[in-house]
Amino acid sequence: MKTVVASMVLCAALGATPPKSPLTPPAPSDDEIREMLVPESSWGYDFQAARRAMEKRFASRQAFVKRLVSFLGDDSEKVRREVLELLTDYRADAASAVPAVAATLQKDRDVWVRVRAVWALHAILGKDGLKYQSLALKDSSPDVRAAAIQAVASQGASAAWFVPDLQRLLSDKGDYYYSISIDMMGSRPVRYGAVIALGKIGQKARVALPQLRKMMADDPHTEVRVEAAVAIARLDEKDTSSVRYLMKQAKNAPSKHARFDAIWGLNKLEGRAKASAPLLKRLLKTDPSDFVRSAAVMALPEVNGPGQDTVDALIGALNDAELEVQCDALEGLAELGPRAASAVPAVKRALDAYLAVPEDDIAWAVMGNDIRVQAVATLLAIGKPKMVTPIVDEALHKAKTRQLRSKIQQLLKDDRPGDSRKPSGNSGEKQADNPAGRSGDQN
Repeated sequence: MKTVVASMVLCAALGATPPKSPLTPPAPSDDEIREMLVPESSWGYDFQAARRAMEKRFASRQAFVKRLVSFLGDDSEKVRREVLELLTDYRADAASAVPAVAATLQKDRDVWVRVRAVWALHAILGKDGLKYQSLALKDSSPDVRAAAIQAVASQGASAAWFVPDLQRLLSDKGDYYYSISIDMMGSRPVRYGAVIALGKIGQKARVALPQLRKMMADDPHTEVRVEAAVAIARLDEKDTSSVRYLMKQAKNAPSKHARFDAIWGLNKLEGRAKASAPLLKRLLKTDPSDFVRSAAVMALPEVNGPGQDTVDALIGALNDAELEVQCDALEGLAELGPRAASAVPAVKRALDAYLAVPEDDIAWAVMGNDIRVQAVATLLAIGKPKMVTPIVDEALHKAKTRQLRSKIQQLLKDDRPGDSRKPSGNSGEKQADNPAGRSGDQN
């Protein structure tokens, strides 16, 4: 070490460039960075590990960002997309990249590069990034326009100055691509997003009410009509027509997807849609589609509140013929917490039934989740420890696999008496406006 320091001092005295410390990693080449961004083979590739290793070769994350920006002019659209994805992850640390990202949004020839530029600006700047969305709202690609609309919608009332642009987009004829999950893809009208954005902006978007009422009445797309109804209710506190429309659709629409969308619209309106509670309880028992019954399970606590009649309806759903519905009912009870304590015996019976089925035969996978684990999580969320701990201990004894026992033990470890946090066997499947695995997107 003394030799290195002495060498650096001597070089400084002579005006020469000191040698690099042997402890300083060499700067990566362009080819190395490209390989990190878009590897030749993705088999077994751990991108996050590769990214962390690359970061360590720079003095700071900001220095890494500066180098990444140079790749926004790369010939490969895949490289440009991955750069923008990283900048989105880095958020505030990527502030120096804003001018280059804005230029990419304006000029890049690849649609999905421009889409990612929209999200990068949104992530880095938040509300301050809205000034860049005006251009994106006029982009030739409906996918870019839709991404910009979603960025605007996320800012709520702060984006009120976009109302005229959004009104114009209510007549947009384009469709944008979206995915429900990795294997479920489709398209939606751009105006669908514009309707949602107006509803989220709130009272300053009331000028759009005549257009929205016309869309609720006669737009050719069911999902657009449903979102128009939700937006009307949000913009007009005295309106009752939107709830009536959604109830009619939930009851009578011939398509299960249309009925699901209508019920999810009622869900978004929460207490404003309380009049729909009797209908939702009836659909829980009578609708032929488990898709729709699950929607009713999820919506009922939101529109009807946490009363005993809601708890009783969810208990009834534990007897549904489909595990998907049962799992949604368990999650709903868990969300109600101690207010659903009367459901403990019913949840115990359900758990006993799941545990009694041979491991090779049980259809336990519900959207990738183990319904037995969800039942245990529900018990821990709704019951007092002295009541549910013996039940969970018994479940541990009955569990036939090490994996199941491990998951139950983890729930017990996470549970804290008196903690307001409710344990859940399934982390983060649902979002306020978009239940995963159902229909929906960023809006």
